Amino acid sequence: MINQATKVDVLKQGSHEFATMRRLAMRFRGILRGL
Repeated sequence: MINQATKVDVLKQGSHEFATMRRLAMRFRGILRGL
């Protein structure tokens, strides 16, 4: 059983990675649209 602190850390890290992926995807879409 995972304790609460570890779960929160994992969620924070996951959301950070998700935000980075979204930013990259938006930039990539912008580049494709510009072509």
